[in-house]
Amino acid sequence: GARVRMFPNLVNCCTIDWFSAWSDQALKEVSMKFLAEAPGLAEVSESVSAVFAMVHTSVIQKSDKMLEELKRYNYVTPTNYLELVKGYLLLLGEKRKELGDQISKFRNGIEKLDDSKQQVEVMSAELEVKKKEVAVAQKDCEEMLVVIVKDRKIVDEQQKNVEAESVKISKEEAETQIIADDAQRDLDEALPALASAEEALNALNKKDLSEIKAYAKPPSLVEMVMNA
Repeated sequence: GARVRMFPNLVNCCTIDWFSAWSDQALKEVSMKFLAEAPGLAEVSESVSAVFAMVHTSVIQKSDKMLEELKRYNYVTPTNYLELVKGYLLLLGEKRKELGDQISKFRNGIEKLDDSKQQVEVMSAELEVKKKEVAVAQKDCEEMLVVIVKDRKIVDEQQKNVEAESVKISKEEAETQIIADDAQRDLDEALPALASAEEALNALNKKDLSEIKAYAKPPSLVEMVMNA
């Protein structure tokens, strides 16, 4: 006090504000005013305000006990209380945003699942149609395979007949060639005789013919020549 009196101007220019502690009701009213500005807290604003007041009061009590036991000050002012309420509202907004984002993601996931379900239903319907088409095509293929097997049997029989006929023709051709060779050989043997006969014929004259006519019965050789 003596040191302060040495600076009267400092004392004269200062104003001391004495703040008394807020009652529980005042704490609740202040917090409820802030909570009323936040949507969706009307039903729980009184309960939350009571928790705020209890926390603030308990901190003041613990601070007084610390001062008594440890001789250390921990100042708890209404500003701290307002920071508590504002901090709660700030954290509430962040959590609501996180929850909203999660809800949005969940809804998007549900919508995608619904879209996927619809696509699966459409694909399932198309698959059933394709199954029927494949069954019809498979039946047609089986019927066609039966026809092909039947035609193949006919072709095989025809091929066997052709091969047998070819063997027969080859045999007949060989036999014909043998006959032709024999005939050619006989012809080759007869040609010289024919040439000799032609020469003998060309050598005949009227006298020879008259002599032949004079025979009542010509000799056998002359008769054979005349018959030829």
